[in-house]
Amino acid sequence: MKNLIVVIVAFVGMFTQAQEQFPYKLTKVFETNGFEAPESVVKDPVNNVLYVSNINGNPTDKDGNGYISKVGLD
Repeated sequence: MKNLIVVIVAFVGMFTQAQEQFPYKLTKVFETNGFEAPESVVKDPVNNVLYVSNINGNPTDKDGNGYISKVGLD
């Protein structure tokens, strides 16, 4: 148990130090709705669109319900 606590404290310390070295901040650019549990997003810079993978239903089931949405940036 002591080893686990030491590992957790070390991890928190490294994470805090990493945040100080790389002070990146996320800024919301836009928001949209209408997805069924979006899972990942990839930007296509050539066509200036986003591809969003959607989990439709239970995420652990292999039911073929998922789909990809193509979203324009306008």
